Amino acid sequence: MRQRWLSISALALLVAAVWVGNVAAQGGGDRIVGTVVNGTPGGTLPVGVPVTLQFFSEGAWTQVYTSTLATDGSFRFEGLSAETGSDFLISLTHQDVAYFSQPATLEDRETVVDITIFEPTEDISGVQVDQAHLFIVPLGDRIQVAEYYLVGSSAERAYVGTQKTGQDRRTTLSFTVPSGATSLGFEDKGLGERFLGDASAFADTMPILPGTGTTEVSFSYELAYSVGMEIARVVDVLTKSVVIIVNGTEVGIEGSGVIFAGVIDTQMGKAASYTAGPLEPGSPLVVRFVPQTNAATSMQEGGDGAPAGRAPQERNPAVEAAVGALVFVGAGVGVYQLWHRRSRPTLPESARETILALAALDRRHAEGAMDEDQYTREREGLMRKARAVLKR
Repeated sequence: MRQRWLSISALALLVAAVWVGNVAAQGGGDRIVGTVVNGTPGGTLPVGVPVTLQFFSEGAWTQVYTSTLATDGSFRFEGLSAETGSDFLISLTHQDVAYFSQPATLEDRETVVDITIFEPTEDISGVQVDQAHLFIVPLGDRIQVAEYYLVGSSAERAYVGTQKTGQDRRTTLSFTVPSGATSLGFEDKGLGERFLGDASAFADTMPILPGTGTTEVSFSYELAYSVGMEIARVVDVLTKSVVIIVNGTEVGIEGSGVIFAGVIDTQMGKAASYTAGPLEPGSPLVVRFVPQTNAATSMQEGGDGAPAGRAPQERNPAVEAAVGALVFVGAGVGVYQLWHRRSRPTLPESARETILALAALDRRHAEGAMDEDQYTREREGLMRKARAVLKR
């Protein structure tokens, strides 16, 4: 299973940086070598294409070096002594799809980095949502919902999507937001950039690579809240599991296939956790908002979500990850993406102070306790600090 360590925003910055300027690699000193392999049986290597080496430090991209892919699939960067100790990423493009190495640190010796590429396909049959997370924060007469999807594929080719009539690019997965939703936002590039569509329905243009959780999709919105209201969430591929976290102790949810998993303590206070899935392609998950005690009683007494007498489920890794990340809903979806690396099952202690400060800042802003300029300045500073801490 390949790990995807950078947020979508970091990858977008890399692509932009490649076009800013390239520095030719020279011999001597520390070096980086590697090999590109094609993971699709019978696939070819893009011999001669540029291979880009990008260094970054404290959340900012720095030097760019370029090389070319040799006939045996190897590449080499030399003369890098000045970059020793810096983090880096290597990328190349094959069949219009960008591929990236795992982030690494240049040592004072030869560093080896490999990249796997794939042939493209328009067949969506292998694509699936490995995990869907819904984070719900009640805010009086409205609710804030953040949706986060880890998408992967069981196929041996990269799903590049299709180009529909009227579109200038291929699209892969499609999403909608509930009727009446406002304040639609994206962690990175939004409508007209990464996503095509409008504030009610949009499609992703990001290719989906083979493996588990190779692509991330996240967005958030707000809804007017009332007891008994329903929202339906649906995607057009198999969704293997869903974790829903509702912040606070007043609002709960219920629905067919929704299982109450207990009330837990988080850095933002108590929250109710629920699980659902798997969901077949196009099959909606419908949740109804009710007082939390009603939701728990309904689930345990034979309501929509569980048979009578069923106890809350034991936590599984997906629930643990979502519970640990609840604090990031208050601090913004972007921080959650930076933290949510499958190699880190719990909140890093070194990041706790910064994350809590972000959550407190967002709460003060929501309460109208600071103007927009002050909020923007303080939040950008804390986000930079969080990225630096979490990267380490």
